[in-house]
Amino acid sequence: MFFKNLTKGVAGIYKKVPLQLVLVVPFVLQILMAVSLTGYLSVRNGKKAVRELAEHLSNETSDRIEQHVPHFLQAPHLVQQAIAASIRSGTLNTEDFAEVERDFWHQMQVTEAIAALYFSNDRGEFIRFEGQDSGQILLQLRDESTAGKIATYELNKSGDRLRLIESQENREYREDQEYKQYQANAEAGYRAAMEAGEPTWTAIIPKSERGALEINAVMPVARQTDRKPIGALGIAVTLADINKFLQGLEMTPNGQAFILDRNGNLVASSGSESGSEINLAAGDSGVKQQLHSLDSKDTIVKGIAKHLLKRFGSFQDASDLGCTFVEIDDEEQLFQISTLDNKLGLDWLIVVVIPEADFLGHIQANTRTTILLCLAALAIAIFLGLKTSQWIAKPILRLNAAAKNLASGEWTQPVSLDRADEIGELALSFNWMAKQLQDSLARLEKSNAELEMRVEKRTAQLRASESAVREKQQYLRLILDNIPQQVFWKDTNLVFKGCNKHWSEAVGLESPEVVEGKTDYDLLDDRKVAESFRRQDSRIIKTGTPVLHVVVKKEKAGANGQDIWLDLNKIPMQDSEGNIIGILGVLEDITTRKLAEDALRAEQQNSERLLLNILPEPIAEQLKQEQSAIADYFDCTTILFSDIVGFTDLSSRMSPIKLVNLLNRMFSQFDKLADRHGLEKIKTIGDAYMVAGGLPVHRSDHAEAVADMALEMQAAMKNFQAEIDRRLQIRIGINTGPVVAGVIGIKKFIYDLWGDTVNVASRMESSGVPGRIQVTKDTYHRLKDKYLFDKRGEVDVKGKGEMTTYWLCDRKAIF
Repeated sequence: MFFKNLTKGVAGIYKKVPLQLVLVVPFVLQILMAVSLTGYLSVRNGKKAVRELAEHLSNETSDRIEQHVPHFLQAPHLVQQAIAASIRSGTLNTEDFAEVERDFWHQMQVTEAIAALYFSNDRGEFIRFEGQDSGQILLQLRDESTAGKIATYELNKSGDRLRLIESQENREYREDQEYKQYQANAEAGYRAAMEAGEPTWTAIIPKSERGALEINAVMPVARQTDRKPIGALGIAVTLADINKFLQGLEMTPNGQAFILDRNGNLVASSGSESGSEINLAAGDSGVKQQLHSLDSKDTIVKGIAKHLLKRFGSFQDASDLGCTFVEIDDEEQLFQISTLDNKLGLDWLIVVVIPEADFLGHIQANTRTTILLCLAALAIAIFLGLKTSQWIAKPILRLNAAAKNLASGEWTQPVSLDRADEIGELALSFNWMAKQLQDSLARLEKSNAELEMRVEKRTAQLRASESAVREKQQYLRLILDNIPQQVFWKDTNLVFKGCNKHWSEAVGLESPEVVEGKTDYDLLDDRKVAESFRRQDSRIIKTGTPVLHVVVKKEKAGANGQDIWLDLNKIPMQDSEGNIIGILGVLEDITTRKLAEDALRAEQQNSERLLLNILPEPIAEQLKQEQSAIADYFDCTTILFSDIVGFTDLSSRMSPIKLVNLLNRMFSQFDKLADRHGLEKIKTIGDAYMVAGGLPVHRSDHAEAVADMALEMQAAMKNFQAEIDRRLQIRIGINTGPVVAGVIGIKKFIYDLWGDTVNVASRMESSGVPGRIQVTKDTYHRLKDKYLFDKRGEVDVKGKGEMTTYWLCDRKAIF
């Protein structure tokens, strides 16, 4: 309807616009649209192609960093593992520092990636080899030979001690801030190794001697016999090599890459911060500390850091981020973030930034050229359009003047155009048409006189025929209006041709005669319903197949607001030769019968719903077929028991009604969780809740579904705890194994489980800890690949003895 009105409006405007403008304006608009679209697509596709190239370069740079840095950081761990293996096997005796000194000297010759190699024991003794920029290696030692003092020796190329450089007696160590920081870093590395119990990385340490950053790979060392830790082994590497690698990357002129730790501190950068500038002087003490990205002099590094805080809230929450544009100092920057995690304590962020100006300079120049070319093409198109319109419009205007003269009765003024084209032919045709019109008018006047005589004769005959037909129609109308059904009929164009009185009253018409000429669209408010009736009628006319006894609801309700149901019949009407000429429709009101059927059906559904609230659907269907006891064996299911901790104390503080309402809300929430995960609620006993997975219909992921529900039950309890302002926790126990499930007895049916698996699941709950989920070894082995666990160890389980159990903590993250 909208487009129809729009077309009429445009046509009305064209009627008032001069022909010359009608010819020129569309032509110019088409040229303008074509040129504009061509220019736009050219600029857009060029910009898109360059941006895709920039994104490819960014992805390639990020991939190179992700490949190089882990490879660089792998070297110290390989050396560390080799030394640890020697200690465990007894090849290297850590009690003999002279032997350790010789072994460490040879290890320092293996690779230049190691900045320092050291070992410290639980007695405070340590030995440390540290390489210098000059290539010299220093030995720092504290043991019985140094009387517990720290001594530093210069070594020759064979690893022999040349001279004592300094000792604790000739230096005020306690007043030296750099020494205190060194001591704190050494102790932190020892503690990190002992606490981790496995190889790990320490925090990044600024080195004042080299003006660079250093990171230590540490690991505990234990005896082979009793596995008791005897000390910590550490290897220090400088991050200057990573800085050099980033600065050597091939990028755009102003592009750069840098690495941040999870505190936002700079680890390495290809930008303005060099390896030494990543350290800053802090206060008057002169102690160095790592440069924070927000304190960087590089505006891009500082801007990206602010954007990360705004987007993620903190550097700890930052994650992988594909190519994204951000505005820094009024310039668009393309950047992407990827995480670097070597699974030994390092968690860094790799950032690659490419300024938009680096790859859009040529596009902007092309844009200016394209705009100038488009304007030139538009000017030429307007000029040519004006000239063409003048050449076409002038002879047409002359034809228009001649047509006006012809309309006013002036037949003797022919059009004279000396042209051989289509407009010249139009002038000749116009002159011939004028002559033909003059001859036709004369013949028409003669024919009109003869026609009037024939009309008078036929009119008399029609009056007699109409009288006979009218009498038959009245008799047929009496029959139709007295039958109890509603009757209507249509032609093959689906236009109503008539109806009886009952049908016209049902659709709200004043009389049956009013329906003639109307369609379903005129009688029904809902256009979709009208279209469905018309599709049905068209199918009947096309196939000749009637529609019989179809129950439909009337669109409009009755006077009392009640729905009216009709039995619909539609039959194709045929003439004497068997041709379909329309449709006859007969409707009968069956509302009373329909209401009775609906009431019976609703009662059956209520009974079925009540049964399914008590029993699982497969069990309910089985009970309908037989009355004997039902018991099925399931070889693998997962059972969950939960119990509210402190329920007795809670019941003494709340009224019985409030307590029951609280339990109802809790268990209703648990029921929703069971439905969500496709689990079967078995029963509740007081404040205890029991649910099972893998029955009565087998499913392979029953253990995962029960684990997910247990975790969500804990989350739901936190909401209830905040609501009642009281500490409220649950214990949850889970076990996996075979059970027998079914219904026994003949009264008050209940679907229940039996077997040792159920008893162990109950013991897992009763022997658990408030707020935690305890699972058996069987459940742990089914879930360990997808969930996080803490091993609890051996637990004395009533009736079962010692059992190994685990705490279910969370689902593993999927990367």
